[in-house]
Amino acid sequence: MAVNNVEELNLEAYFGKNTFTRQELLQYAVRENSEFRETRLRYLLGSLMESEQIARVARNRYVLTGVSNHKHEYLNLYSDASCRIIEIMLGKYPLLDFRIWELRWLNEFFNHQAARNIVFLETEKEGCEYIFSVLKKNEISGVMLKPTVQDMFLYGQDDTIVIDKLIGEAPRGKPCRYNVPLEKLIVDLFANKLLRSMISQGDYAAAITDMFAKYRVDQSKLFRYARRRGKEEIIRSFILGKTEIKLL
Repeated sequence: MAVNNVEELNLEAYFGKNTFTRQELLQYAVRENSEFRETRLRYLLGSLMESEQIARVARNRYVLTGVSNHKHEYLNLYSDASCRIIEIMLGKYPLLDFRIWELRWLNEFFNHQAARNIVFLETEKEGCEYIFSVLKKNEISGVMLKPTVQDMFLYGQDDTIVIDKLIGEAPRGKPCRYNVPLEKLIVDLFANKLLRSMISQGDYAAAITDMFAKYRVDQSKLFRYARRRGKEEIIRSFILGKTEIKLL
């Protein structure tokens, strides 16, 4: 029997909605096929994750994605303003590492809706000023380079483009390398001063609870990036103290 297929292994009947570890998957595979060896486990995990039949939710914690009523992966939609910037970035700088996301995405989770949309373009530190010049030359309006909270208050407008430094090890979303995952948005709620000035912090607990309830959140990815931003303890304490979310 092949052991790289969820249907043949019947993992849903065995694990259901519960998370499982590598060792638990190995034990089940061996139970179903006595010839299965631990050396094949890495291939099995990789195959299941690549085909999106399972998802990692924390370090050495996985869950089936096809289980009924299971949480979905967070995906986002870009405005015309963002699509125009993405087109320029990919056309002129196909190898440049960047992320792009929008303030309006958070309206799904927050009771107090953002009055205007802001497009955040984060790129390698050395390229910030150059990208700023290129966007201006391409007649992209409302571009601001590393604005302060006061700058945004005085000069910000709808669909303002904020260019800032991309923090190393920033997680990537799907399906494109410049997409931003939910884990990064959660950390940025605590680490991005400009964002904190635009969002009602009194809504954080309800909003983050909603994020975890609706979508898969990779806690390993979340806290790895939080450590990079120096916010791991703050975020962990907030989730444990202000929400009923169970951390793995």
